[in-house]
Amino acid sequence: MAFSTDKITKKHILKAISEIDLDGVRTGRHSSTYNLVYNNKRHPPKYVLSLANKYATGTELRPDEFQGGQDTEAFKLFQEFGFEIIPKAKAAESKEEKQFVELLRKIGKESAINFFSLAFDLITKLKIGLDDQRITYGM
Repeated sequence: MAFSTDKITKKHILKAISEIDLDGVRTGRHSSTYNLVYNNKRHPPKYVLSLANKYATGTELRPDEFQGGQDTEAFKLFQEFGFEIIPKAKAAESKEEKQFVELLRKIGKESAINFFSLAFDLITKLKIGLDDQRITYGM
């Protein structure tokens, strides 16, 4: 099957993003290199396009049926419709970063959000700056 973006509209892409927001990313369809950012959420671009094609033509594309990445027809379509494509952040490299990421995984997304929200509110309320003598850092 020859892949073409001709029938895919911005509406199809938005429906695909909504499906992912509702159902999550199917196993094996996460992105390895790029994210499509929409409403401050990150989505796997190739999966978004696969689902958008389903809404446009009735057929969901397999990942091996088209190329993703910079300067491809798929990414040019996203950019044409005003979507932002960004490289995925590098994985945590230092021992401390890996420990921090693992801690966040253990406490869960909701708990982490609550903790950092409370910490931000407290730092703001107390007017704590980076060079504040009330804070000591240690490793």
